[in-house]
Amino acid sequence: ALQLLTAVKDAVPLEAAATAATLVVAATDGGRSSELLALWAADAVLARKLGWPRAVPLLSGELLKRGGALR
Repeated sequence: ALQLLTAVKDAVPLEAAATAATLVVAATDGGRSSELLALWAADAVLARKLGWPRAVPLLSGELLKRGGALR
């Protein structure tokens, strides 16, 4: 968690979201549940960087709707 916070601290919102997703996938087994967790983390970091009170499924919703994944 500390690595994630350090990595996204000074990043612009979309870069921070991508970094969060990448770190989550790297820290897990890389399976489907890891991808879902990574998308959730990306949306959470994006919301935080934009100053929103809570995350919404922006990135995850769009990627899942298109049938895509992180790979």
